[in-house]
Amino acid sequence: MGNMITKTKLYKHLARDLYNLYPDKCTKNFEENKIFVESHLNIKNRKIRNIVTGLITHNINKLANEKKINRKKENKKFSNKSCVNKKR
Repeated sequence: MGNMITKTKLYKHLARDLYNLYPDKCTKNFEENKIFVESHLNIKNRKIRNIVTGLITHNINKLANEKKINRKKENKKFSNKSCVNKKR
């Protein structure tokens, strides 16, 4: 047997490719992304469209949360290092 690609991998590739081509048009909102996916992909099946839309929305929210966590870590680093020595 040859190299088979599963449906899940195909959906993930579609979602990633769409996001890489149009990162400014993808949002955190599922309903807006659903309209975007419907207009850019010729998918007749509602279930597949919703799976791809959900993957895009999930990835955008994941990236936003990672950025928020990184900002909090950076703020903690700077707040812990004080220039003034408090014990004198």
